[in-house]
Amino acid sequence: MPGMDGLAAARAIRAFEKESGIPRSAILAVTADVLAETRAAAKTAGIDAILEKPMTPDSLRRALAELTAA
Repeated sequence: MPGMDGLAAARAIRAFEKESGIPRSAILAVTADVLAETRAAAKTAGIDAILEKPMTPDSLRRALAELTAA
């Protein structure tokens, strides 16, 4: 994304939700970077789940179902 990476976007979304008093939305990151540090940074930024690349339609469906089931 030009001007903002996914972690910054997640932090901005979480800040907006908090300031606006709106319900928390689910954030799913799609990335090829699966290092432990990346996962920790994503969690800290407010990302709910990470879908690893390469992804398949089935893996995307499963991830979305898990996020929306809660």
